[in-house]
Amino acid sequence: MPPQNTLVRCQDCFDAKQCKGPELKLTTQTFPEILKPFGQQPSSRDVQSWVYPHGYAGLDMKTAGKYWGAFKSGTAPEVEFFDRVQNANSEYEYEVTFKKSSVWDNTYTHVGQSSIKLGFAGGKTSFEVDLGVECDKNPKKGKQCKRAIYFTGCACAKDQTTTSTTSTSTSTSTSTSTSTSTSTSTTTTTSTSTSTSTSTTTSTSTSTSTSTTTPVCEWVRETAKTTFENLAENNLGGRGNKLYLNTPRADKQEMRFHCAGTFGEHDECFDLVVRKSDNKEYKSNFAYIRNGVSHTNVYLQSAKHHDTDKDGSNKHPENTYRQNGVWGQINMFADASGDGVSENEFEFRLEQTKSPGTLIPLDDDTSLFKMAFIDFDRDRRGSVKESFCANADQFRDLQEHHPSGDDRFFLPGTGKIDGADLDVKIENKSCEGVANKKSIRVTGKSVGFLCDNPEHATLDDFYATSINGKGDPDSGKNVVFCHDCFEGRNAYGKCHGPLDWDMTSQKLEEKTQTAGKEWQYFPERPRPADFGKCNDCEPKCFSVEKCKQKFNRAYNNPYMEPWKRSIQLSFKEASFKAKYRVTCTNKGKHGKLYKDPKQETCDRNFQFGLTYWKKICSNRPTKPATQPATPPKTFTISNECEKLNIGAKSCRKCEAAEIEHVVAQTTPQCAATLRSEFKKDRSATSNNQGAVHHKRSQTKFDFEAMKSVCPCLLDADPKELNYCNPAKGFPPLRALYVDCMQFMF
Repeated sequence: MPPQNTLVRCQDCFDAKQCKGPELKLTTQTFPEILKPFGQQPSSRDVQSWVYPHGYAGLDMKTAGKYWGAFKSGTAPEVEFFDRVQNANSEYEYEVTFKKSSVWDNTYTHVGQSSIKLGFAGGKTSFEVDLGVECDKNPKKGKQCKRAIYFTGCACAKDQTTTSTTSTSTSTSTSTSTSTSTSTSTTTTTSTSTSTSTSTTTSTSTSTSTSTTTPVCEWVRETAKTTFENLAENNLGGRGNKLYLNTPRADKQEMRFHCAGTFGEHDECFDLVVRKSDNKEYKSNFAYIRNGVSHTNVYLQSAKHHDTDKDGSNKHPENTYRQNGVWGQINMFADASGDGVSENEFEFRLEQTKSPGTLIPLDDDTSLFKMAFIDFDRDRRGSVKESFCANADQFRDLQEHHPSGDDRFFLPGTGKIDGADLDVKIENKSCEGVANKKSIRVTGKSVGFLCDNPEHATLDDFYATSINGKGDPDSGKNVVFCHDCFEGRNAYGKCHGPLDWDMTSQKLEEKTQTAGKEWQYFPERPRPADFGKCNDCEPKCFSVEKCKQKFNRAYNNPYMEPWKRSIQLSFKEASFKAKYRVTCTNKGKHGKLYKDPKQETCDRNFQFGLTYWKKICSNRPTKPATQPATPPKTFTISNECEKLNIGAKSCRKCEAAEIEHVVAQTTPQCAATLRSEFKKDRSATSNNQGAVHHKRSQTKFDFEAMKSVCPCLLDADPKELNYCNPAKGFPPLRALYVDCMQFMF
């Protein structure tokens, strides 16, 4: 049995013929462009989406070895190269060509993927497990199934060793012929002896040594699980889906996410629970399909609202059934009759999983729990408004930071993030209108669409904090592009910027009436002044033309940032209350109000999530502080190479320091490979008409040589690659890097 962290390859167990991979029957696939490319490189989200889609249908399994499929790792075809093209709708997409993986004929598996680890706490020294084997072989034909199941074990204990040793010794001799010696430690021993002498001498020495293992603590952030898999109860306000009408706590009329996270020193489970906590009617026509997670559930309690199939499954096109939402969700309804307001108070609770109804203890010194309330917006007609309110006596000082280093709150408009998308007010009255009490009221003021509902964006895409790299405003966040919202529905026609600018005044002004009708609702885009700056962008930019092309792409496909339409709050106790409100206004159709205000209906989803910090301590020794790395030396790119850009054969030769700087970023094996390749004079090869160049190669470098260089060159930081030649006939390093990326070595 190999160690758990090792790999087992097919040819470790069988011969090459039995491990041979099948031939590829289908090698190409077209993928829609998700995000605009960075220069000539596709976005990381696009590259991640390029997964071989054909499965076994794209493989000639008749040519596969008997045991090839038994070793899963390496059985997926890899990207060889790609083309960015425009389709018939003038939208960009990628034509991706796949090849066999590098381990195609010797696939492997991780031992750890077929094993489990169990920990037994509470002082237990014995436990029982059930082992079994399912056999599909025919016993009548004498067939049997024989399997070996391996096991091992280990024990872990805290090291809290503290030792302290003190010793003291004193000796004295005098003319009276007396000498005394005393030795003391944690165990004291005294001895006295007498001798005759004619002189007097006194000496004293004391030594103390202490060895202590000090606990080392760090703060770790985790995200609570609010998914379909752990949605144990879904009968909020008694409007649950019929799947949840006979659950153990259905009568409690709650929404409960089982073991949403852990708390305390022993990582005990807690449930995230939501209950309606007021006496008002809870209005929702779609709670049975929209409450629970940020998508719909499969079964309907009643078929009167939407068409269903014979099994009662939801078929509404805007509520396609999936079970992969990641946010908790509450649906509410209002119409424009009366004051047009529908408001309910909900209690959010963190309860012990082992004892439902019992709140978990909150220790501010060792934990921080933060609720995220997201997706506050309005519709284009202005018929509906979403708002949220929570009384301030439930949480600590808004300005107070937590011992974890994180902020306790994220409230756009009150800190570094502007409030352009969200109206956040600290009011001098409670949510119930009681004076001289404070509350936080949040109202959506930007237009939202179904496409910006963050059904599959994780809480990390919304998380905002002042801790650099942990979700700070400068790190990557969830964004939604206009073209993504209206894909297949004349996206360019709806998303393009103004076609006419007023250039008669001192500054360029947009004639917004000439823009696509949805363009105005996606505020993140370049401004006309940025277009004018392109004329003076050289030499910082690639070229004036490229600068303007980049501007046009961004200008005609703006985006919104849903994370700026969210708030995060931390509370004093494991139980807190908040109010959701839907305000519905009669706007009618085509500028004509409905005669009956009840015809103006407003249906909204409110989504929430939970993240929490835990202080984790261990007795491992403290790591010595690492010295800050010396910043890499930067090298100036020659003007000649910048003008010629890629494929330039007349660039200056790389300096020795530049080559070593690139080599130092790679593995020892790659370093040796690059040093060897960089020394070769390729002037004859580059001029050889018989050399093999790929049709999309920009450097026209020999394709076989690229196979040796590219896997190692891709380890380097492209920002530190210059347009210089390591040797004659060798293309500029930075240009070659672009080719290497294109062909996905």
